[in-house]
Amino acid sequence: MRNLRNILLVLLVSLTVSGCATIGKINKCTIIGGIAGGAGGAILAEKAILGVPAAIGGAVLGHLLCREGEGDADGDKILDSKDKCPDTPPRTLVDQDGCGDFDKDGISNYGDQCPNTLPGIKVDNTGCAICGEKLANLQSDVYFATAKCDVAGFESTLETVANALKNTNTKIHIQGHTDSVGQDEYNIMLSQCRADTVKDFLMTRGIDGGNMTSEGRGEGFPIASNETKDGRARNRRVEISVTCNK
Repeated sequence: MRNLRNILLVLLVSLTVSGCATIGKINKCTIIGGIAGGAGGAILAEKAILGVPAAIGGAVLGHLLCREGEGDADGDKILDSKDKCPDTPPRTLVDQDGCGDFDKDGISNYGDQCPNTLPGIKVDNTGCAICGEKLANLQSDVYFATAKCDVAGFESTLETVANALKNTNTKIHIQGHTDSVGQDEYNIMLSQCRADTVKDFLMTRGIDGGNMTSEGRGEGFPIASNETKDGRARNRRVEISVTCNK
């Protein structure tokens, strides 16, 4: 009988350690275990199971009511046993697998092979940009000064682009543009400088230069009127598009 009691004491320690190992379940396990222990103690007070004190029997009952996998460690209302993303940040909207969609492309983080897709980009069922889809038209965030081609002031935009391009099996095409101010030959050179500057920046962020091409297209492809100051500012831009590697 003493040997049996010793065995159950070891079992009790094991259950105590394993039953409440997850932080998100400590309070729940403690409460359930305490209630079960108390109830079990009341029921078994006069006659312990096989000579085992009622407290031990109650603790065992408490563990059985608080099995591993029945908690919700990240508080997303998906049980740990079914949660494929068990470390979701607080207040994140999740799907039935407990996963969010950080880049909001319609593919949950669990299955998203490109979790940093830029907003508005069409993606395939892996969450990666569809080949040939324009990846980023930077004029909405970037306004090159007249006769300038440096990236000062919009590094954060290019950081986002670089993150979106990492680990993609694509060819990346970078096109620079200008407004209509200046001679044609000069604008071709200036637009090439803008494209090359963006390419160089992306290379410093880990994008393979062998997968990128840069092209200066001068003033011949405006997206706004060159008759206004705002229109000219929009035309001083860089566009990035991707196509599939074969």
